[in-house]
Amino acid sequence: MATELVNVLALMVSITAIGISVATFIISYRKGKKTEQMKVSMEISAKLDEAENKVIEVEDQLKKSDSQNPDNSTLKSNHQDAYLLYMNHWEFYSFLVNNNEIDNKNIKKYFEPNFISGTDRFFNKYPVYWDKENQFEEIKKYLKEIGHEPNVSQ
Repeated sequence: MATELVNVLALMVSITAIGISVATFIISYRKGKKTEQMKVSMEISAKLDEAENKVIEVEDQLKKSDSQNPDNSTLKSNHQDAYLLYMNHWEFYSFLVNNNEIDNKNIKKYFEPNFISGTDRFFNKYPVYWDKENQFEEIKKYLKEIGHEPNVSQ
C-alpha cells in the first residue's frame, strides 16, 4: 500500500512538472512572439519614416521648381518613385497583418491612423493604383478588413 501511495505521488509530481513545463513554454513563446512583433514594427516604422521624408523632400523640390522647368518631369517621376517605395512598406506591413504575423492589437491600433492617412494620400494622388487589380492587394485587403475605403478622386 505504501508503494502504491509513493507511485501515485511520483505520478502526480511528474504530471505537475509536465504542466509547469508546458505553461512555461507557452508564456515564453507568447513573450517572444510579442517581442519579435515589436522589433518588426519598429523596423517598419523606421522605413516608413525614411520613405515619407523622401516623399516630402521631393515635394519641396517640386514646389521650388518652375513648372516650365524640364527637370520638373524628373522630379515628378522621383516623387512617384518615392511614394511607391513608401507604399511598398505599407504593403509589407499589411501582408504581415493579413497573415497574422503581426496580431498584436496595440501595434495595429498604433499604426492604423497613419496607415489610413498615408494610403489615402497616395491613392488620391495616384488613383490609377487603386484601380489596378494586382497592385497593393494586401493594402486593399487590410483597408477592407478595418472598414475603410479611401475617397479616391478620379
